[in-house]
Amino acid sequence: MVKIDIEKMFPVEYTYEELDGVRYRWKRNYREQKTWYIYNDLQDEWENFDVVGNIMELKDDYHFCVTCGWKGVRISFRECADKCRELGIYQDYPDKVMEYDKKKYKQLDIMKEYKPPYEFHDKRLIYLWECSDDKGVCDIKSLDDFTKTKKDMIKKRVDLGMNVDDFHTKTKKQLMKEKEIAEKAKVNEKLWSKFI
Repeated sequence: MVKIDIEKMFPVEYTYEELDGVRYRWKRNYREQKTWYIYNDLQDEWENFDVVGNIMELKDDYHFCVTCGWKGVRISFRECADKCRELGIYQDYPDKVMEYDKKKYKQLDIMKEYKPPYEFHDKRLIYLWECSDDKGVCDIKSLDDFTKTKKDMIKKRVDLGMNVDDFHTKTKKQLMKEKEIAEKAKVNEKLWSKFI
Protein backbone atom coordinates (compact mmCIF):
# COMPACT_ATOMS: atom_id res chain seq x y z
CA MET A 1 0.00 0.00 0.00
CA VAL A 2 1.37 3.40 -1.04
CA LYS A 3 1.13 6.29 1.42
CA ILE A 4 0.04 9.47 -0.30
CA ASP A 5 1.44 12.73 1.04
CA ILE A 6 -1.38 15.24 0.48
CA GLU A 7 0.80 18.20 1.47
CA LYS A 8 3.33 17.39 -1.25
CA MET A 9 0.56 17.02 -3.85
CA PHE A 10 -1.18 20.26 -2.79
CA PRO A 11 1.44 22.52 -1.18
CA VAL A 12 0.12 24.74 1.61
CA GLU A 13 1.85 27.83 2.92
CA TYR A 14 2.41 27.54 6.67
CA THR A 15 3.60 30.19 9.10
CA TYR A 16 5.84 28.77 11.83
CA GLU A 17 5.98 30.16 15.36
CA GLU A 18 7.58 29.16 18.65
CA LEU A 19 6.28 29.94 22.12
CA ASP A 20 7.87 28.79 25.40
CA GLY A 21 10.02 26.26 23.54
CA VAL A 22 7.03 24.66 21.76
CA ARG A 23 6.75 24.77 17.97
CA TYR A 24 3.50 25.73 16.26
CA ARG A 25 2.40 26.41 12.73
CA TRP A 26 -0.78 27.71 11.09
CA LYS A 27 -2.37 28.07 7.68
CA ARG A 28 -5.43 29.88 6.34
CA ASN A 29 -8.48 27.83 5.34
CA TYR A 30 -11.04 28.64 2.62
CA ARG A 31 -12.75 31.11 5.00
CA GLU A 32 -9.42 32.84 5.68
CA GLN A 33 -9.42 31.47 9.24
CA LYS A 34 -6.24 30.16 10.81
CA THR A 35 -5.92 26.43 11.48
CA TRP A 36 -3.29 25.74 14.15
CA TYR A 37 -0.93 22.78 14.60
CA ILE A 38 1.49 21.79 17.36
CA TYR A 39 4.65 19.75 16.81
CA ASN A 40 4.72 16.44 18.67
CA ASP A 41 8.42 15.68 19.38
CA LEU A 42 7.71 12.07 20.45
CA GLN A 43 5.80 11.17 17.28
CA ASP A 44 7.94 13.49 15.13
CA GLU A 45 4.85 14.93 13.40
CA TRP A 46 2.47 17.87 13.37
CA GLU A 47 -0.88 17.48 15.15
CA ASN A 48 -4.00 19.60 15.05
CA PHE A 49 -4.03 22.11 17.93
CA ASP A 50 -7.47 23.06 19.25
CA VAL A 51 -7.65 26.81 19.88
CA VAL A 52 -11.46 27.03 19.83
CA GLY A 53 -12.32 24.59 22.62
CA ASN A 54 -13.03 27.15 25.33
CA ILE A 55 -15.70 29.21 23.54
CA MET A 56 -18.47 27.16 25.17
CA GLU A 57 -17.76 29.17 28.34
CA LEU A 58 -19.41 32.11 26.58
CA LYS A 59 -22.77 30.33 26.22
CA ASP A 60 -25.47 32.77 27.20
CA ASP A 61 -29.26 32.94 27.32
CA TYR A 62 -31.21 34.81 24.65
CA HIS A 63 -31.79 38.50 25.33
CA PHE A 64 -34.47 40.93 24.15
CA CYS A 65 -33.57 43.24 21.27
CA VAL A 66 -34.62 46.87 21.74
CA THR A 67 -34.62 47.44 17.96
CA CYS A 68 -36.94 44.61 16.90
CA GLY A 69 -38.47 43.73 20.29
CA TRP A 70 -37.89 40.00 19.94
CA LYS A 71 -35.89 37.59 22.05
CA GLY A 72 -33.18 37.06 19.45
CA VAL A 73 -29.95 38.50 20.88
CA ARG A 74 -27.26 35.93 21.65
CA ILE A 75 -23.52 35.38 21.65
CA SER A 76 -22.17 34.93 18.12
CA PHE A 77 -20.19 31.69 18.20
CA ARG A 78 -18.87 32.45 14.72
CA GLU A 79 -17.28 35.69 15.96
CA CYS A 80 -15.91 33.90 19.03
CA ALA A 81 -14.45 31.09 16.91
CA ASP A 82 -12.91 33.60 14.47
CA LYS A 83 -11.24 35.39 17.38
CA CYS A 84 -9.92 32.12 18.85
CA ARG A 85 -8.50 31.02 15.50
CA GLU A 86 -6.96 34.37 14.66
CA LEU A 87 -5.23 34.80 18.03
CA GLY A 88 -4.44 31.10 18.38
CA ILE A 89 -1.59 30.58 20.84
CA TYR A 90 -1.69 34.27 21.83
CA GLN A 91 -5.11 34.21 23.53
CA ASP A 92 -3.52 34.94 26.93
CA TYR A 93 -1.58 37.97 25.67
CA PRO A 94 -3.54 41.18 26.52
CA ASP A 95 -1.75 43.33 23.91
CA LYS A 96 -2.61 40.93 21.08
CA VAL A 97 -6.21 40.57 22.34
CA MET A 98 -6.70 44.35 22.53
CA GLU A 99 -5.20 44.77 19.07
CA TYR A 100 -7.73 42.26 17.66
CA ASP A 101 -10.66 43.86 19.53
CA LYS A 102 -9.72 47.34 18.33
CA LYS A 103 -9.58 46.10 14.74
CA LYS A 104 -13.11 44.65 15.06
CA TYR A 105 -14.48 47.89 16.52
CA LYS A 106 -12.91 49.86 13.66
CA GLN A 107 -14.56 47.52 11.14
CA LEU A 108 -17.93 48.16 12.84
CA ASP A 109 -17.18 51.91 12.84
CA ILE A 110 -18.02 52.18 16.56
CA MET A 111 -14.64 53.03 18.11
CA LYS A 112 -16.42 55.36 20.58
CA GLU A 113 -17.86 52.20 22.20
CA TYR A 114 -14.42 50.59 22.66
CA LYS A 115 -13.40 50.85 26.31
CA PRO A 116 -10.37 48.66 27.06
CA PRO A 117 -9.04 46.68 28.73
CA TYR A 118 -11.17 43.65 27.98
CA GLU A 119 -10.46 40.03 28.78
CA PHE A 120 -10.29 37.50 25.97
CA HIS A 121 -13.94 36.36 26.25
CA ASP A 122 -15.42 39.50 27.78
CA LYS A 123 -19.19 39.69 27.22
CA ARG A 124 -18.98 43.48 27.12
CA LEU A 125 -17.41 43.24 23.65
CA ILE A 126 -20.14 44.40 21.28
CA TYR A 127 -19.01 42.46 18.22
CA LEU A 128 -19.53 39.15 20.08
CA TRP A 129 -23.32 39.75 20.06
CA GLU A 130 -25.83 39.17 17.29
CA CYS A 131 -29.60 39.47 16.93
CA SER A 132 -31.29 37.14 14.51
CA ASP A 133 -34.75 35.65 14.21
CA ASP A 134 -37.29 34.81 11.47
CA LYS A 135 -37.98 38.50 10.96
CA GLY A 136 -34.42 39.40 9.98
CA VAL A 137 -31.12 40.54 11.48
CA CYS A 138 -30.52 43.59 13.69
CA ASP A 139 -27.16 45.29 14.05
CA ILE A 140 -25.86 45.39 17.62
CA LYS A 141 -23.97 48.69 17.87
CA SER A 142 -24.13 49.17 21.64
CA LEU A 143 -24.76 47.17 24.79
CA ASP A 144 -27.87 49.37 25.17
CA ASP A 145 -29.35 47.63 22.11
CA PHE A 146 -30.53 44.66 24.17
CA THR A 147 -31.83 43.83 27.65
CA LYS A 148 -31.98 40.76 29.88
CA THR A 149 -35.75 41.05 30.45
CA LYS A 150 -38.80 41.82 28.34
CA LYS A 151 -39.85 44.44 30.89
CA ASP A 152 -36.60 46.41 30.44
CA MET A 153 -36.83 46.08 26.65
CA ILE A 154 -40.36 47.54 26.61
CA LYS A 155 -39.30 50.34 28.97
CA LYS A 156 -36.41 51.27 26.66
CA ARG A 157 -38.69 51.23 23.61
CA VAL A 158 -41.18 53.49 25.40
CA ASP A 159 -38.35 55.84 26.48
CA LEU A 160 -37.15 56.01 22.86
CA GLY A 161 -40.69 56.66 21.58
CA MET A 162 -40.80 53.35 19.72
CA ASN A 163 -43.97 51.37 19.04
CA VAL A 164 -44.95 48.85 21.73
CA ASP A 165 -48.46 48.02 20.45
CA ASP A 166 -47.48 44.42 19.67
CA PHE A 167 -46.38 43.72 23.24
CA HIS A 168 -49.36 42.80 25.41
CA THR A 169 -47.97 43.03 28.90
CA LYS A 170 -48.74 44.73 32.20
CA THR A 171 -45.37 46.46 31.94
CA LYS A 172 -46.36 48.19 28.70
CA LYS A 173 -49.66 49.45 30.15
CA GLN A 174 -47.95 50.69 33.30
CA LEU A 175 -45.19 52.45 31.36
CA MET A 176 -47.70 54.07 28.99
CA LYS A 177 -49.68 55.34 31.99
CA GLU A 178 -46.50 56.72 33.58
CA LYS A 179 -45.56 58.44 30.31
CA GLU A 180 -49.05 59.92 29.97
CA ILE A 181 -48.96 61.22 33.57
CA ALA A 182 -45.47 62.70 32.99
CA GLU A 183 -46.65 64.47 29.82
CA LYS A 184 -49.72 65.89 31.61
CA ALA A 185 -47.49 67.05 34.47
CA LYS A 186 -45.25 68.92 31.99
CA VAL A 187 -48.28 70.65 30.42
CA ASN A 188 -49.64 71.60 33.86
CA GLU A 189 -46.21 72.87 34.92
CA LYS A 190 -46.07 75.17 31.88
CA LEU A 191 -49.57 76.49 32.66
CA TRP A 192 -48.77 77.16 36.31
CA SER A 193 -45.47 78.85 35.42
CA LYS A 194 -47.48 81.57 33.65
CA PHE A 195 -49.32 82.45 36.86
CA ILE A 196 -46.40 82.24 39.28
